[in-house]
Amino acid sequence: MFVVHIGFHKTATTSLQEDVYPYIGEYEFVGRCGGSLKNQDELYLRIAEFCFSSDDIDPVRESEVKNLVLKRLDKSKLLLSEEWLTADYSGLFGFKGATWQTKLDRLSRLLTGVEHKILVSLRDPVDGMFSQYCEFMTVGVDDYYPSFEGYALRSNDAKAYRYYDFHMFISERFSEVGYITFEHIKSDRNLTNLKRFLGVQEMPRLGHHNQKRKSETGVRVEKKKELIIKLLQLTPKPLKDALKKVQIIVFLRNSIVYMFSDKKNIPYPSEQFRRKLESQIKTSYDFLEDLSGT
Repeated sequence: MFVVHIGFHKTATTSLQEDVYPYIGEYEFVGRCGGSLKNQDELYLRIAEFCFSSDDIDPVRESEVKNLVLKRLDKSKLLLSEEWLTADYSGLFGFKGATWQTKLDRLSRLLTGVEHKILVSLRDPVDGMFSQYCEFMTVGVDDYYPSFEGYALRSNDAKAYRYYDFHMFISERFSEVGYITFEHIKSDRNLTNLKRFLGVQEMPRLGHHNQKRKSETGVRVEKKKELIIKLLQLTPKPLKDALKKVQIIVFLRNSIVYMFSDKKNIPYPSEQFRRKLESQIKTSYDFLEDLSGT
């Protein structure tokens, strides 16, 4: 069994990847986990390279990646978690890789004939779009969409937040798809629905990562300069993990990154625009209500 968690951005995916998934004994967690992409599991990197690339499909490479999946499945059940599958951006190719639709198409090719389950984590679609826009501001989304309004109305990313359409798209490509909401992840400390989906009895407690810096008028973000990004990527994950335990080093690191980053305040969407957007994607709210049984 290969379980793939397709997390919409800001649905506790980082917390699950760092605090929960690596410690579920019944599964081998193959990624993605925090830190540089260079420190990820080889299988994750091969899958990501195949799915995220905008190049034409190379049948030889596709066969190689699928054989890697089957080889690992001979030894244990696998668990992979990835939020870049629901957006056009990825850490491998920036904004120049495949669309999220192509990524999911390619993932379905790899999983054809493989016993698998897909878990999708969702949240309020307007809040999700805004949080995703704030996160992508650090990697240059404003070069394409200077405002959140433009991103929400015109980007291909925003189409994924039309949940009924997304559900139809993904259900046609995978044999079993389940959903969990960000609100339920936050409210249920025992992660009951997640344990049921994975078929496990015990699961570690969830931490809280990637907290946004909020102000009264919006969200403060730091757009890291290229030099800082490269230096952070070059730091080996074991060293990063060790340094995270030293409070003064964490403080100094955050201060340096903050000092050499461009600071921006992303204003919250106005009530008028939010109501307009909510009315345009009403079916997404209906879908969430159906999931919660209300």
